[in-house]
Amino acid sequence: MTVPIPGLVEPDPAPDGAPEAPRRAPAGLARVAPVVALVGLVLVAVGLVIGLRPLRTPIQDCGTSFGFLLDGRLDQFGDPDNPPRGTTEAQVQAANDTPCQERAAHRALPALVLIVAGTLVGLLAAATEAIWRTARRRSAPAAHEPVAVRAP
Repeated sequence: MTVPIPGLVEPDPAPDGAPEAPRRAPAGLARVAPVVALVGLVLVAVGLVIGLRPLRTPIQDCGTSFGFLLDGRLDQFGDPDNPPRGTTEAQVQAANDTPCQERAAHRALPALVLIVAGTLVGLLAAATEAIWRTARRRSAPAAHEPVAVRAP
């Protein structure tokens, strides 16, 4: 009869009748690191969606906020007294008050913050996982050392 031991999982089958070495279940950090990495990935994805959504005013098609700012495009202003066809004087005035550059900057900054934060969170999770695995390898018994096995 086998009694379950907390913190241990089923051992791997041992080769050539050698005693079986139990494997420890992942510790707290090992369980948290993949979740933290997923959170980082979600932050990056949300930042990209925000930064790549199209912008436009009644006068100008701005493209995406990242594209507008990186290409160095110029704002187009309209004459409120002589609005383009299909627009009103109020729409032209509103477009002149908040041109594409302002709209793109207001959208690109939070998107960039999310992308950088998500990347840093993902790198932190990867570093935590790497450190945990290294520490686990160092604390594991070597292959040639005998492993104590509990009798039933």
